[in-house]
Amino acid sequence: MKTKFIKILFFIQFILLSFSTLEAKVNNIIVAKVENEIITAYDLENEIKTILVLANKPLTQENINEVKNFAMKSLIRKLIKKSEVERYNVTKYSEKDLNGYILQISKGLGTNSSGLKKIFKENKINYDVLVEKFKIELLWNTLIYSLYKNQISINSVELENEIKSKLLNKEDKQYKLSEIEISAKDDSQASFDKIYETIKKEGFYQAVKKFSISSSNLDRGNIGWFNENSLSKVYFDQIKKLKKGEVSKPIRTMESFVILKIEDIKLQDNSNLDVDKLKDSIISRKKEEKLNLFSRSHFSKLENSAFIKLQ
Repeated sequence: MKTKFIKILFFIQFILLSFSTLEAKVNNIIVAKVENEIITAYDLENEIKTILVLANKPLTQENINEVKNFAMKSLIRKLIKKSEVERYNVTKYSEKDLNGYILQISKGLGTNSSGLKKIFKENKINYDVLVEKFKIELLWNTLIYSLYKNQISINSVELENEIKSKLLNKEDKQYKLSEIEISAKDDSQASFDKIYETIKKEGFYQAVKKFSISSSNLDRGNIGWFNENSLSKVYFDQIKKLKKGEVSKPIRTMESFVILKIEDIKLQDNSNLDVDKLKDSIISRKKEEKLNLFSRSHFSKLENSAFIKLQ
């Protein structure tokens, strides 16, 4: 009897080991190659789960199918940036900014960093992969600054004109904006229809999580406050007639399309402006705008030249 029990136990262990080995093989199936890097079935599954959990959506087959393509694009973008960061041997990033990303994501789910780890564990998602993704974004920002810092000088005439304009106007309108950025390669009415349908049914933030390729998707698409005089003409023409909470039509930029949402509008009193602070603020904003353009352009060139093979 004892011998029979041992045989049964051994058989059960063998079956479990076989299933475990089979699962490992399935997880290790290569689904894409990006230069010398690979994306496995496990990577794709983990990314899909991450997107859905952060969007606070159930892990249903319908939802999985809906975000699968976006998850693949997200993984490809990460590997392209990772490869470029490693090529330049960039290792410095801000721990404060990293913690800020994690805190922002946690708050979006109504928890803290410890609670976020717990949510990931319960859903069998690799939390360390999320942290690595944030690190790569920060390292990428460091790289872009190091490459283009000498090309972000501000035109003094434009600067003085903007300062004069603000001082002449008693008050200016300011817009708090969020964005969804999509690749110019996705220029189709079907793509736009899908985004606007998601915005209508699930909200702008969910659409950011699903579709935006911008690093601002780590901050719910938020890109901050903008004075009406500081916005580019193409941006201002699209939002000047919109009200708080409304969304713009797709706006073509150099390398992508951007959909803007007006989160808030306020009037700024210019009667007691500190000119020095105003000047510093304008310079800082203009430099950041230029760096964002360089970042998009640099990535687009890498993406167009990268060897990407879907299995």
